[in-house]
Amino acid sequence: MGATISLVSAVFGVAEYLPAFLKSLATQGEALARCELIFVDDGSPDDSAAIITAWLAEHPQLDGRLLRQPNGGAAAARNLGIAQATGEWLSTPDPDDMLADGYLAEILAAIDAADDDVDLIVARMLIFNDEYGRVNTSHGLDRRFRAGARVTNLVDEPEAIQLATNSAFLRLSRVKAAGLTMPTDVRPTFEDAYFLAQYLLLSEKPTLSLRPDARYLYRRGQGSSLVQDSWAKPEKYTTLVEHGYLRLLQSAPTRPIWLQNLVLYDIHWAYLEDQKPFFSRTAWLPEDLAAEFHARIAQLFALIDADTVRDYRVTRLPADLRQSFLIGYQSQRPQTFRIAYRDRRAKLMRLAYYTGTDATDERVEVDGKAVETVYTKSQDFSYLRRVLASERSLWVPLGKTAKLWVDGVEYPLAESAKEPRAANAELPNAPVRVAGELIEYSPPAEKPQPAFADKLAKLVNHLPWVKARYRDAWVLIDREAEAHDNAEHLQRYLQNVRKDINAWLVLERTSPDWPRLHRDGYRLVAHGSFKHRQVMLNASHLISSQINPETLYPFGKGLGYEGYRFTFLQHGVIHNDISRWINPKPISLLITSTQAEYDAVAGEHTPYRFSGKNTALTGMARFDRLEALARKAGPPNRLLVAPSWRRWLEKGELAPGQSREELFAESPYAQAWYELLASPELQALAAAHQLQLTFQPHPNAKPFWDAYRPLPDHVEVVYYDTHDVQLLLAETALLLTDYSSIAFDAVFISRPVAYYQFDADEFFAGSHLVRPGAWTYAKDGFGPVCPDLDATLRALAALLDGPLPEPYASRIAHAFPFRDLDARKRIVSAIEQL
Repeated sequence: MGATISLVSAVFGVAEYLPAFLKSLATQGEALARCELIFVDDGSPDDSAAIITAWLAEHPQLDGRLLRQPNGGAAAARNLGIAQATGEWLSTPDPDDMLADGYLAEILAAIDAADDDVDLIVARMLIFNDEYGRVNTSHGLDRRFRAGARVTNLVDEPEAIQLATNSAFLRLSRVKAAGLTMPTDVRPTFEDAYFLAQYLLLSEKPTLSLRPDARYLYRRGQGSSLVQDSWAKPEKYTTLVEHGYLRLLQSAPTRPIWLQNLVLYDIHWAYLEDQKPFFSRTAWLPEDLAAEFHARIAQLFALIDADTVRDYRVTRLPADLRQSFLIGYQSQRPQTFRIAYRDRRAKLMRLAYYTGTDATDERVEVDGKAVETVYTKSQDFSYLRRVLASERSLWVPLGKTAKLWVDGVEYPLAESAKEPRAANAELPNAPVRVAGELIEYSPPAEKPQPAFADKLAKLVNHLPWVKARYRDAWVLIDREAEAHDNAEHLQRYLQNVRKDINAWLVLERTSPDWPRLHRDGYRLVAHGSFKHRQVMLNASHLISSQINPETLYPFGKGLGYEGYRFTFLQHGVIHNDISRWINPKPISLLITSTQAEYDAVAGEHTPYRFSGKNTALTGMARFDRLEALARKAGPPNRLLVAPSWRRWLEKGELAPGQSREELFAESPYAQAWYELLASPELQALAAAHQLQLTFQPHPNAKPFWDAYRPLPDHVEVVYYDTHDVQLLLAETALLLTDYSSIAFDAVFISRPVAYYQFDADEFFAGSHLVRPGAWTYAKDGFGPVCPDLDATLRALAALLDGPLPEPYASRIAHAFPFRDLDARKRIVSAIEQL
């Protein structure tokens, strides 16, 4: 009797993971006797073939064999195995993944129960996090299994798509009868999705048997996944689109909705990836490659129905992206508008509509009366370096009803602002066991229950003396453990000048800044204390230079924070594009300092959501003291080196067995800055101009530099939490940084600047929260941009030896509209107008 299932595994460079996969195979029990195991060594550079050979020798009772071929890719290897397969059903498990206990038994039960019309049996794919050894259900297609084991078809349920053959089982006889093979020119991924789609197109009503209890563990983490690695390959944006998506749709005898959904599902991940504020794997994409990509995608969307895009709900598709597909590629104009937000305090409401062109005439009626717009904004949605659509916002007087005409056409009010959604109901999850060992399951986080202190704070809040003490509080905070930023400086102004405002500064009691501020008479609240809860319950404004969750929601979101408005004082001047990071934040007012910054954020057709309603050009609160210190300072006597940070050193992936400190020590970042600071040329330059060479690491870098090799004795090392940064700047003759906004502080008091950017390509390739914006260092910066050590030393010597050259002198002179001592006054006025 022949095999019921043929398992074909393409093997390349997986020696590290093979033992786990083979062990999960070996413990499938009697089900394995009905399987044919075909391993194809695709010219693997490691000892994968030897591991498989030894394993097969240890299990002579199994129907297994190893085939070999020169490296030709996964598709070619699978094709070789498929050609020799003899089973009734075919699957292609990847040898770096694992099969849960009972996997094959569950599949065989489905096979035995399957009618002739069942085309495909689908196992449930779980994500196995290789770094933490945990399993979760975060796979985008997991929703299909919410109703348990069942049979469905793609005509009636076009969302139940399947793209991977590693967790699916096809009828091998149909594959061979149709002469189907995996395309070897579809790279770097999608070849099995292409193959599977061709197979399902053989049926008028492709029928799937969904088996949630057959669990396939897909390994992810430490770069082990081909899907993860593929983002860095140019073929992802050219060959894949042309030979994969386009050819599949063009060659299909029909283009059913499920097929269109399949292509949409695979392509939309690139757009979601591009919107990540950190570690985006598409941020590196150069302009020319992006242009090729979008040209091919435009051809692709000509083959996809607009209604398919509108109704897509395989996964959650953000409204902005859905409209970008419709407008940017299909020239659809959604001529409706919505009332996006009602600001009852300001007595305004925001009307919004999506568009691809600028209107020449907009007319609004509120409650039957014509009104003028108070603020406007066109926010551009840019994906992979191309603007695809815009959202037009009109702030108008508050009312119950509104009507909108755009270029003479009346736009009806949209019936609902809700997007079609995938039904992601959670499934019951039995313990996941592989080879008899329990793998920890990571369930979705439960909504935290209010703490006893929260409940008590709400109860106490009704007491009259509590209300009187904290009524309409302005709550200010820099970092939880540190002050000396814009919030501290604004708090000093409020206590000394605007005593009518009930202002409090939040800080951890263990902070080294606490004694200093307490001596100065600051009204302090200990972060996380019961008093902190009380003041938050009564806050009318939360004001901070930071925007992390600990600042916004120190006790979670359940303490009743609906009453306050959040003003983001900022830590530095925005000069790169941080829109992906800042747009989702609940900011009521954004403080800016330069006209260029204000225009980049609040101007028309920028990637930011902010307009004149929620953006103020005031200058930063700390600038008032900085200017005062600079006026009093004597001749500057420091050469200050103050680099920014690299988030990937703190949050990026580690190699096996590697520590964070080792990653830092081996990084180009640590080596480049150390080489500069230790260079005899820099020491001689500072000495020749009688300057103290001072190094100020970024706060996040402090523990890493402390553990790194010592700097030479002539380098003074200072830290943000132990030294007065503004005093250092006032004493600085020349600042050297890389990308840090501290350059704007130096420029504010007319200090020259140079930029050491040895890693510019990597820095703007998604590892940091910034992307290149309209402002560039070469076109708008305040000093020379240096790509290497020699260029940096030459630039520093030129800046110190002569007068500040053009165009830098003019840029510094005209950078700020205000160089006075009234930034805090303007900030308070802007907050009061909210």
